[in-house]
Amino acid sequence: MTVTLQQYGDFITATDVVTWVSRDQVLTEAAEVLGEQGAQSVDQVWRDVLVAGSNVFCATDDSGATDSTRTNVDGLISAVFLDKLQRQLKQQNAKFFNKMVNASTGVGTVPIRQSYWGITHPDVEYTMEGVSGFRAVHEYGQQQSVMQPYEIGAYKNIRFCSTTFAKIFLGGGNTTGSGHKGTGGKEDVYATLVFGMNAYGIVPLTGHSFENIVKPLGSGGTADPLNQRATSAWKAMTAAIILNDAFMVRGETGALL
Repeated sequence: MTVTLQQYGDFITATDVVTWVSRDQVLTEAAEVLGEQGAQSVDQVWRDVLVAGSNVFCATDDSGATDSTRTNVDGLISAVFLDKLQRQLKQQNAKFFNKMVNASTGVGTVPIRQSYWGITHPDVEYTMEGVSGFRAVHEYGQQQSVMQPYEIGAYKNIRFCSTTFAKIFLGGGNTTGSGHKGTGGKEDVYATLVFGMNAYGIVPLTGHSFENIVKPLGSGGTADPLNQRATSAWKAMTAAIILNDAFMVRGETGALL
């Protein structure tokens, strides 16, 4: 399988006056902000590849009914809906990422099944936490050793992380349901991705996957004869590719206000 690498980047300019009068190290702080922005930008590039997969369930009501058409979405995430997502992966023999997490001697801890990984939005998390069978991370028996950043909990064979960078198709669904988020009278559609092993690949260019570039005052040559401009930038060359659609599934739902 082949994929074409693409180049991405961004920069900011700081003037001589800013660097003189500011109490902070402007270019240093700019590099930190740009590093975060660059990571988020690349993450969204990868995400947009993954949400284009063909394996999809669209919630058409709150009971868990589904079809494959985004414009019919007006339902919320539910236990039945999540059961369909994990069943789809199991039917395709998608491999789990994680082994079972045993309960501990702590009060109220529960075992967590071997699991796939899911990525969802905080607006969907709000509803998911009320789904029967959902276990929040504080119920894990071995929290510190098994938790991942932004992990919120598990439902049966799926462990979930939550991020505001999960894909939203604004106004992409059916007529906005009562109490649901919408745009222009249509349901906002939230994509929840669930993966088994080997579903997709990330391809950075070795040695140039992510670069931080700082050019101080005086580095512009004749293009900056008064040494008035400095820049801080990031540059990345990368790509993502779906390796096996059968090993990943996308659930599309609405969300409550």
